[in-house]
Amino acid sequence: MAEEASALLSALTAQQRARICAPANDRVGRHWYFTPAERDGVALADLSPRAQQNALRLLRSGLSEAGFALATYILGLENLLACEEGWMEQYPGRPGHGRSRDPQLYFVKIFGDPADETWGWQFAGHHLVAHAFVEDGRVASLTPHFIGVNPAAAPSIGRNQFRPLAGEEQIAIELVAGLNGAQRQRAVFSSVAPSDILQQNRPLVDDAALPSAPADIYPADVPREEVVGFLAGLGIDAEAADAAPDGPEIAAYAATDAGARGVRVAELDPAGRELASELLAHYVERFPEDVRHAVFGWEPGEPLPADLRFAWAGSPQQGSGRYYCLDSANLTIEFDNTQNRANHIHSALRSRRSDFASDILRAHYLAEHPN
Repeated sequence: MAEEASALLSALTAQQRARICAPANDRVGRHWYFTPAERDGVALADLSPRAQQNALRLLRSGLSEAGFALATYILGLENLLACEEGWMEQYPGRPGHGRSRDPQLYFVKIFGDPADETWGWQFAGHHLVAHAFVEDGRVASLTPHFIGVNPAAAPSIGRNQFRPLAGEEQIAIELVAGLNGAQRQRAVFSSVAPSDILQQNRPLVDDAALPSAPADIYPADVPREEVVGFLAGLGIDAEAADAAPDGPEIAAYAATDAGARGVRVAELDPAGRELASELLAHYVERFPEDVRHAVFGWEPGEPLPADLRFAWAGSPQQGSGRYYCLDSANLTIEFDNTQNRANHIHSALRSRRSDFASDILRAHYLAEHPN
């Protein structure tokens, strides 16, 4: 990983290196965005072909082969989304760019010096955010990690399917279908799914979080009028809080202690526990096998975390919105498919203990943001 980062830096101009580099403990690095907008770092579009490949090699170093395949699918899907949205031209924060969806507008940022024992990187753009942070010479964090897919199910021919998160969706549907009455009562907290993952792009997991207004999840230094105009072109009210139509059940869920939400996976029958293990593996297996256990505290094939809980909202029916959360003292996974007539997925893997590298950085952030 350090070699790939160093190779990328060597392929940049001095000006690009100044834009891509930040201190290892840079506070801005703990802000991340999955929306299409200009942000810190250097875009693939601004790099030479060699440097673009170096950037993709850096991304690959923090993912498994399957995880990298998923990431590259997300980049390529921007072309189909552009077509479906009528080839819009505005890109917030990059006036005159001419493309609202661009597989080259993914941005790389490096925190610290890859030659040091503590450093990290971010690869981020629309619907894909990947991180890796190294402490004391070892990979200590790979989160926050975000994958979105729009359209979630793309047009295909015959038996072919373009559904990259089909497993993450179908396994959860089977899991909730297999619950008994009492378990279902605890697991299902709303008949209507929230309009987005509850955490969205918050720097740290906040158990009381509810979705913010659409314009609020864009970088603060992008002119708001550009964001509002872009969202208006998509038929989205940029200032309307997404949480508003979600109803009291979702607000009550957010107000409930995390340890009391949903059903404990340990209480499920063997078939239910096997489905939960398979579902968790779909997220963890996006990352290199040699670091999974150290980073996430769990590896496919191992017993599930004893405190793992599963919660669900919405409907299992095709075309209806659905949401679920797998949560433990360490990992928080959210999945939401409600937008674009339930054909637009947002999913995120977070670590309560090690998002953005360590408890030390978490302590610094909480000291700077006590509220």
